[in-house]
Amino acid sequence: EKEIKRREALWEKVSKRYLVGDYYGVLNEVKPLYKLPSHQGMAYLISGMSAKKFQDSPLAEKHFKNAVKYKVKTKDVFFQLGKVLFTQNKLDEAFENFQKSFKYNTRIYRSKYFLGWIEENRKNYNQAKAHYEEALELTGIDIETKQAIIIRLAKVNEAIAKKNPISRLVNLFVT
Repeated sequence: EKEIKRREALWEKVSKRYLVGDYYGVLNEVKPLYKLPSHQGMAYLISGMSAKKFQDSPLAEKHFKNAVKYKVKTKDVFFQLGKVLFTQNKLDEAFENFQKSFKYNTRIYRSKYFLGWIEENRKNYNQAKAHYEEALELTGIDIETKQAIIIRLAKVNEAIAKKNPISRLVNLFVT
């Protein structure tokens, strides 16, 4: 009973700090929770989210990976980990995490967007195009993501056309 109240009080402190934007405070307050097996995954997730908020991608990556290691229940961790890996240009790892995010039905539109963008960075334009088009076909896509995908898709179509001069010539006459 006493231990449960102590844990609840710890989470209360962590939550309050996160809600008011005291992300450094979160990292400090959450430390005792790392030692508690039933709380480790979530403790590392909120630490990762805090580190991401003050743009410490390497620290966020470390905490998100620990959240996965300690089996945090939320699958959003894969999307969050994908984003911090993407910002560090760790595209292969980011790609894997966005695939998991999509597989687990978490942030599916943005996951497809990032999968396309990674393929675009790899100059795999046809694969990028496929990801973008699949994202646009998903129901319930928000307007901001849709607009971002349309912009990326136009760039990919332009890159594909540059690689294929015949189709570029056809596009000039058709459009």
